[in-house]
Order: sequence, then C-alpha cells, then structure tokens
Amino acid sequence: MRFHTGCHCQKPPTHEQANTQQDLILDIKKEIMPALNFQKQFAEAVKNGYKRQTIRSPRKNPIKIDDTLYLYTGMRTKNCEKLKEVTCSAIYDIKIKRYVCIIDQSPVFRLQSLDKIARADGFSDWAELARWFNKTHGLPFEGNLIYWT
Repeated sequence: MRFHTGCHCQKPPTHEQANTQQDLILDIKKEIMPALNFQKQFAEAVKNGYKRQTIRSPRKNPIKIDDTLYLYTGMRTKNCEKLKEVTCSAIYDIKIKRYVCIIDQSPVFRLQSLDKIARADGFSDWAELARWFNKTHGLPFEGNLIYWT
C-alpha cells in the first residue's frame, strides 16, 4: 500500500495495526489448508488407514507435496466428522478412461494393475471405479491422484 505524505485520509498503519494485519493474513492462510471430504462409503477406510489416496478434480488452489490435509466426512452438515490429519506425500496427474488409466503420462493397461489402483482408492476393482467415475464425473476424467502418510 502506498502512502502519500500530508494526506490525512491514508495514514500508515501503526505497529499494532500492522501486527494485527499480519495475524489476519496468517489466519487466512490457515483457512485455505486443504480439506477433503469423503463420502460415507469411504470414511471408515480413510479413518483406519486402509485408504491412503484419493482421486480428485483439479483445485483452484492445488494441493502440494508436504501440505497438511484435513480429511472429513459429512462436511457442511451437522454430521461432519474429522477423520484424520495427514501429510500429502505425492501427487500425480491422472486420466481415467473405461479400460485404461494414465498417470503422469504413463498408461496403465493391465487389469491387475488397474484393479490395484482401484482397491487402493476404496473400490473392489477397476470396473467399479470406472462405473463410479462415469456416473459421478463422466469419462474420461482428468484430475489428481493424491497420496498421504
């Protein structure tokens, strides 16, 4: 902010006001820490550590490695429950098609590998994951594969 000398309408902030502004900026930064909501069907697997990844649409403020992730179920409802607080350990671009998955430009075709990705995300197999994404987002789906520890 630029201050003009002699202007009575734009006085520089006092030391106390400057500290308050810095505190406000820090509070705002805390508020944009990534919170991820999980449907009820995935909540228990997230809570017990069985599910340690998620596939998400790109975000306005992208998640980065080492970000603290706040994992919830029922966000914006009276039944909101914090499941875990974790650290993002890896993030990859992902494209999901009916019979193939592309992770960071590397295609995955083998059904065994596709099923492994699906089970890690809380589905029984690739066919179930592909049906869910087709119904929920439409295929092909492009987003991020996010891992946490």
